[in-house]
Amino acid sequence: MSHTRQVCVVVLCGLPASGKTSLCSKLINLETFSFVHVCYDSLLPWIKHNDGPVTWKTARSDAIGMVRHYLQCITHENLSSYDTEILKQDVCQYIHTKVSQSMLDSKPIVFLIDDNMQYRGMRYEFYQLAKSECCGFCICFLDCPLCVCEERNKKRPLEKQVQYKSLLAINSQMEVPGSTNVLWEKQVLNIDTSKSVLQPEGTTSFLQSALENPIQDVVTVDPLFAESCRQTNLINIRHQADLILRKICKDMIQSSDFLNELTIKCKSRHITEAKKRTLTEIKSDLFDTNAYVRKNGTINMVTLEDKLRLLMSAYIHEG
Repeated sequence: MSHTRQVCVVVLCGLPASGKTSLCSKLINLETFSFVHVCYDSLLPWIKHNDGPVTWKTARSDAIGMVRHYLQCITHENLSSYDTEILKQDVCQYIHTKVSQSMLDSKPIVFLIDDNMQYRGMRYEFYQLAKSECCGFCICFLDCPLCVCEERNKKRPLEKQVQYKSLLAINSQMEVPGSTNVLWEKQVLNIDTSKSVLQPEGTTSFLQSALENPIQDVVTVDPLFAESCRQTNLINIRHQADLILRKICKDMIQSSDFLNELTIKCKSRHITEAKKRTLTEIKSDLFDTNAYVRKNGTINMVTLEDKLRLLMSAYIHEG
């Protein structure tokens, strides 16, 4: 797929209050490029992690789908609206308008993806998107100490402040771009935002380089990243399995017709032992984690829960 004009996807990465949105605001004023600002805080402000993994992942997936849609609109020079029931409608309309305006002039188009992007896998999704659409791709990492971000966060309006425990969590989760030998994550601009006032002009040559070197859709396998994905899926499945087992155990203990000949104390002991044996099997090499990971890398929660219920029932009846 080829573009008649230069297009680039820029992923901004950094802690909350590190200056990502401020940088975007200054970049947009530059006349060198035509910018489309995709701000996750505005696009899905109501989404919280405690809404559940399905809601959170679905919303983020929808945001990527919207960017893909508009990249394809630019490629085919045929603009259409993106249908969504999850993302905030007025922000979607703003993005649609910005894409429409960008398509009317001849400037290179730069999509600014404004989010924490602490996990390498989050950034990789946009790399894959840029590759599939033959766009440029790069990462701007806003390097700012946790203590500085904490002080800035306190100065925000209350409704825009990030909870301190969330700030700590994101800091601990941060996989710094370019810190490993991952082949695809080489186009990284580190910006120290701890003290100095942001100077967007310094990013112009960096963005121009990414625009002039679009990612070619050539099938390559990065063994380091493949192993990283495998380990991440393994950890995620074990974590999700533990959460599902807690729910299953609660359902079993509260059930009046399950093992009803046992006392509550005896029933709980049997269920707890079955849970331990189930978790041991999940952690063993005999448990095929690949059977519960879809081709797109997400976990098939329904299939996993069905398997766990079967294992629990089998171990309880054995015991």
